[in-house]
Amino acid sequence: MCSMPAIGPTHPNLLRDLTENKEVIGQCLTYGNVLDTLQRHATSRKRPAATSKPIEIEGTRYFSVATVARAVGVSRQTVWRWRLDGKIPPGHLYRNHQTVFTSEEVNAVREFANKVEPIEGGPARQLRLFNGAAKGEQG
Repeated sequence: MCSMPAIGPTHPNLLRDLTENKEVIGQCLTYGNVLDTLQRHATSRKRPAATSKPIEIEGTRYFSVATVARAVGVSRQTVWRWRLDGKIPPGHLYRNHQTVFTSEEVNAVREFANKVEPIEGGPARQLRLFNGAAKGEQG
């Protein structure tokens, strides 16, 4: 029977624990060498982390998606979703892989992120829903 300790994917010392328990892991696995694969993955070349410093090209400053997301208080995924939905400017492609925004585009994203608008139908529709009138209209 396998006596490997419980280690989850978010375990802070995963690689160290796997190294220390290599014999146990070897007994638990029937194929492949997971440890070597994990070590290769952990030491592989990673993309540089998003920088908060703007990129300046010919006098124009560009900001990364991560920087824009932090500036407006949302996640990077939200910025991507807004872009795909056409709610904010699409930005520009830098070096064929990084999406960046100009200062004007960052301001447009900020305006969208802080936009407040009335609910369609107004308070009368909401009151009907709370008073149960909506149920009567459906049936």
